[in-house]
Amino acid sequence: MTRVSSYLGLVSWMYLYLRVDVHSGTRTQYHSLQTPSRYLLLATIHHCLQKA
Repeated sequence: MTRVSSYLGLVSWMYLYLRVDVHSGTRTQYHSLQTPSRYLLLATIHHCLQKA
């Protein structure tokens, strides 16, 4: 159950991120701002998948 919810969370986050990226006028600024939190989130999801 945990694995499925983590996977769904990743998919919804990627969808949200891509949507914002498409509508964002300042792409490079947005990417440089979001990079640390992106890596942190991916690391958290990876940890959750290994625990499941």
